[in-house]
Amino acid sequence: HKVDEKVYRSAQPNAEEFKKLYAYGIRYDLNLRQLHDDEDELSDTPIKTYHIPVNTSEMSYEQLVKSVSYLLKRDGKTLVHCLHGSDRTGTVIAGYRIGVEGWSKKKAIDEFVNGGFGFHSFWFPNLPKLLNSLDVEQFKKDIRAI
Repeated sequence: HKVDEKVYRSAQPNAEEFKKLYAYGIRYDLNLRQLHDDEDELSDTPIKTYHIPVNTSEMSYEQLVKSVSYLLKRDGKTLVHCLHGSDRTGTVIAGYRIGVEGWSKKKAIDEFVNGGFGFHSFWFPNLPKLLNSLDVEQFKKDIRAI
């Protein structure tokens, strides 16, 4: 799914899907899965991968800052994904919307929770709380500082 001209989101792609993504113009991969890197899936493409292992139940402010900062600083199209493309990915995209695109927390959290991407509210109520706790001005500074 296209977020903007540079950022895309999905569930975990397989090797064939990564080849198609490369043909589409994706040049960077932000993997949020805790126990899986994308080395095998990416072995036949020149897509550059960056792995931030995230335990969904314990996603931290620091992980959110690192993830959004990575998206902000890429000079080409970047895919962000976790296993399902719902919870970790949705949190990072909401953070990107807030910190980069200037969305309100309310609007970004509403898209995250109700946008049809499969947020698991029963399992991960911590994620909207993390987003809601953001000091937006400090967050904007932090994502640009690293």
